[in-house]
Amino acid sequence: MDRLDPSKNQIIGFRAFGRLLELRPDLCRNLRFLAFLIPSRTDLSVYRNYRDAVYAAIGEVNTRFAAECGGEPIQVFYTNDREQALAAMEQCDVLLVNSREDGMNLVVKEWAVVSQRPGVAVISETAGVAAITADTALLVSPLDIEGTARAMQRALSMPEEERASRLANLRESVYSWDASDWLSAQLAELKVNRDDHAFLRICGCGIAVANALSALKERADFVTERPRGEGITELIDQLLANDFQPHVVLDQPIRGLTNKPR
Repeated sequence: MDRLDPSKNQIIGFRAFGRLLELRPDLCRNLRFLAFLIPSRTDLSVYRNYRDAVYAAIGEVNTRFAAECGGEPIQVFYTNDREQALAAMEQCDVLLVNSREDGMNLVVKEWAVVSQRPGVAVISETAGVAAITADTALLVSPLDIEGTARAMQRALSMPEEERASRLANLRESVYSWDASDWLSAQLAELKVNRDDHAFLRICGCGIAVANALSALKERADFVTERPRGEGITELIDQLLANDFQPHVVLDQPIRGLTNKPR
């Protein structure tokens, strides 16, 4: 359940699922892989090529195991349908997130909040969210097909009591870390004290602050020439002078600060 993007590593996930069916042929009739793939940057050839490679990998697994499974074991939903995705999150037994490199991957946190089964998360050890899920999810190397297959096998075989306990702990960690905690962590990384620089006065403008800090971090002279944290006060003064309007940061450069598209 993610953008169809090379960094998300879906191909390895589908090959690992094929390996799981090899290891546990008894599961074929009762197991389905629901793949929610969100179109991404389809105007770029590298993304179109990756999409074609993903569909080829899916086709290989489906062709090989369709007879044993009584139908294609991988079902693909190539669309951006939030309600559909949330419904699948509620009822899935295993959530697989095996991206190669990821900042946070909020899919895992969304799943933890809505899961009703309860389910088990199998997560790449290189995803940012792995830092808070080490004790609640099953971590895998993103390129390890065998290891991912066996982690999914373990998740499916896990006693319900352990599944419920893991999910409850992960859900608690999600609820205990809010936007204020995130902002404090960003300021700590920049060695900035929010009280000293009037951050409490603009707490209602989280989007503007987040984007301004991101822009400030990306400034070449800030990174290479200035001591860490210098320039923050000037930036906050500009935000205050503009009545906390997020579009000032999002759409207009502030004295040389730019927001690069991600």
